Amino acid sequence: MVWVEREIVFVECPFCHKEGVETMYHPASVAANVTRSAVAKATRFYKVPEKYEVLNGCKFCGKTKKEIIKAIKDGVPQDREKIRKRQEELKKIIEELKKERETT
Repeated sequence: MVWVEREIVFVECPFCHKEGVETMYHPASVAANVTRSAVAKATRFYKVPEKYEVLNGCKFCGKTKKEIIKAIKDGVPQDREKIRKRQEELKKIIEELKKERETT
């Protein structure tokens, strides 16, 4: 087994978008799996992917560790009104770009 240095990293909260969530970062590494029998032994190496483990909730918005883990896994539900406004903004931008292309 290879010893991998872990470190505590603050990542962005999915709710308030500030770096207030304390996580433990496990970098990618290579681990060995040893099997033994009466006849022979074999060592297989495999890659362990990087991993972030949430330690605490957000210190800025007060969301709990459970809420943050669920939001990271499932995604944060967005307000329908915000989505509609953004779609209208994008439509306006697309129309402006089309007009610019027609004039050039």
